[in-house]
Order: sequence, then structure tokens, then C-alpha cells
Amino acid sequence: MAVEIELYKGEQETYHARLALAPVLREALKELVGLATDETRLFMELHRERDPNPIMGPPRLVNLGEEVGFLTLTAVRRGETIYEGKHSVNELVGSVLTGVVTRLDPAETHWSFRIRAGLFDLDAGRPTPQVEGAVQVDLQRRKRLPFTVTKVEGAEAELVDPAALGLDPGRLGPVNVLMPGEVHVQLTGGMKLSERLEEGGFLIGRVSRAADAHLVEITHVTPAHRSGAGAIHFTFTGDSFLAVNQMIADRGKGEELVGWYHTHLRGVDVGMGLSATDVDLHRATFLRPWQVAALLNLSRNGRTLRFYGRAADGERLEQCSQWVADERGQYRRTSPGVGPDAGSR
Repeated sequence: MAVEIELYKGEQETYHARLALAPVLREALKELVGLATDETRLFMELHRERDPNPIMGPPRLVNLGEEVGFLTLTAVRRGETIYEGKHSVNELVGSVLTGVVTRLDPAETHWSFRIRAGLFDLDAGRPTPQVEGAVQVDLQRRKRLPFTVTKVEGAEAELVDPAALGLDPGRLGPVNVLMPGEVHVQLTGGMKLSERLEEGGFLIGRVSRAADAHLVEITHVTPAHRSGAGAIHFTFTGDSFLAVNQMIADRGKGEELVGWYHTHLRGVDVGMGLSATDVDLHRATFLRPWQVAALLNLSRNGRTLRFYGRAADGERLEQCSQWVADERGQYRRTSPGVGPDAGSR
């Protein structure tokens, strides 16, 4: 089923025609940013936000599906992201549709439309699975919750001598990431990653301390179970966390959930850092001061791996230093660098 626009004609909103959305968006991009889109793949994410701004006519044109008021559009050409932007549906679609309906019937002064989501050459991604037994809670309106929340204190991290591990104490930040060679290879090239949808998962490992610095050793990387994804978003569910916690218990190696990872599909723009949404997710979900967020920027040249953790103030996220162990178990600092990406598909 295509992503389509249903057109309705007149004051009585009588169904008139159905149009594919993709050509409308291609035309809108040409008008908006002068972007030639003939050889370009388009990826779209619809947002359930109301747009209070009407479409400028004449003729009068109304979005009947006003709950879907915005969309994010990404244009990719030969693996490189050449445009990305969030727009109101009225701005982007309405500008082209007013011309379309005028050509269909120049005498008609009232039109309306609705977007019907499906699949075309636009990629709607993988919907976020519904979690069975979930309870929606409004913390602002609901005074009595159907459950209680108790803070569980974590175990005190072991104090270690950084020099014994080959770490230079003068180059340690508040949070530092340590990896055996095989984990570093997995993240920078060995793990298969989609070039169409963002992917993500969890980092499992152990935590120690060197004075005021946290040392986060990543021992295992696992994709998230029952997650949602699109070309420009990745979503965990409650089932994702249940599955990873069970995995940690089953492994029985004294490990913890030390963080998460996800990909960005950004063409050659390998310098792109965490988005505001990524930062909000990390601060709200990964509450331990030493938990980290790994970001894999995918480009046609390979992968760039960066880690982010809380700064000394406990609020801001800043890039962490990363260290890779050699065959003797001594750690050497490594740069984010572009990996060979041998495992991408």
C-alpha cells in the first residue's frame, strides 16, 4: 500500500481522487530548496503534532488529518544525505496541492485532503511494537499510581590503579570507555548494520574507578529486542529492557547495563553528534552517572564511533575518551576515526 493523499472536493468534502505522496514531496523539495530529486531516495517520518497554521490559498485547502501536522523528510543520493528537515504538512504538501487542485477544477474554491500512511519509495520504517500489559501514567494529573517506585542503589565501583592498565591518569575524563579489541572491531566494522534504518541496542560491561574518573569496560554488545526504527529515529520499548536484563542475568558474569548504542545515517557527514532527542533519552533513561551512549555515524567511507557520557557537572553530555586493550591487557587510547565498515549491508 502506497503513502497516499486522498483529495476531497467542495463544502461537503466529497471524495474526489487519490494521489501518491512521493511525487508531491519531490515537487515540494524542488520549490523549497531547489533540490533536484530525480535520482534521490526519500525517507519520511510523520509526527502526530497539530499544525495551527492554515494553508495559504486560494483555493481553500484543509488538512482533515490535522493530528498529523508535521513530517521529517530526508533525501539520500548514492548513500549520502543531501537534505534533512522537519516541516509542517501544510507548508510542504499544501504548497504543491493548491496548484494540483486548481488544475483539476479551476472553479472549485474548497478542497480538503488526508494523508494515508503506508509504503511507497518513501520509507516509513519499522513501527514501534506495542508492549503487552503496559500502563499509561500521567504523572501530572494522576495522584495515585498503580505501582510504587523504589530507588535501588548500585554497588560501589571497585577502585583500580589506572597505570596498571596502561591508562594515563592525566588523560582521563569523568567517564572513560574501555574495550577489548574484539568489541572495538565489532563496533567499527564487524557488526552488520542497515543502511536504510537506524539500528540500536545495549552495551553490557563492568564499571571501576580511578580517583574521580569512571572506567566503563564494555564486554558485550547486543541489539535491542522489539524496537522501533526509521531512517532518522530509533525507539526502545519496555520489552527491550526486559530482554537485556534477562540476558545479563543469564550470562552470570557480574556485568551491568553500562549504556546503549545507535546509528545515524548521515552520508559523508561523519562529524554529526547526538541529537537533542538522543540527549533527552539518555538523561531520562540511563540515569547512572557512568552510563554511556555510543553513536555510530555511517557513511560511504565507513563508520565513525564516538561515546558520550555525563560531564563533571552531572548534567551535560560530552564526548568520552575511548581505550582499546592489546593482547597483554594494556589499554591504549584510540581516536573516533572512520572504520572499514566491512560488515555493513
